[in-house]
Amino acid sequence: MSGPNPTPPADRLDASAVTRLLQLGLDGPRRPVDALIDRLDASGGGAWLDRSLERLGVGHSAEAADAVRAMSVADLSAFKDRAKIAMRDAIGEDDRLCGLLGYMLSLAGALAVHGTSISSRGAIEQQSVLLDLGAALPGTLGELVADGAMRVQADA
Repeated sequence: MSGPNPTPPADRLDASAVTRLLQLGLDGPRRPVDALIDRLDASGGGAWLDRSLERLGVGHSAEAADAVRAMSVADLSAFKDRAKIAMRDAIGEDDRLCGLLGYMLSLAGALAVHGTSISSRGAIEQQSVLLDLGAALPGTLGELVADGAMRVQADA
């Protein structure tokens, strides 16, 4: 005697359920950095980036990488902490994404310039988000973030 089968057989799943399961399996759940990348890729993304970088105190996109590279590990840790507070206290989506941008730049700067992780996140997660964000950012800023991703150590 067999009990009820709580999982329907595959031939009883409709097309939308199968599509959703495949998307979860291929893409996984959306990460916070995905919303940031979407904002950068959206219309007006370059102007939004410059405004956000100015708010973060690192200048516009052409000079931000140099500003981050000039920071000490202590400066980058303080920058990261300010960015976390900005994300927590954000009033709207743009404020939250600006804080997330600052957080990611601080992690990338510590890794790229000092070879140091200032995050408790795992190495694979750090590398993945930094590589994706680096590809979405322009010029030297994208290079800085990609450099940080490449410096992630397996034991970070």
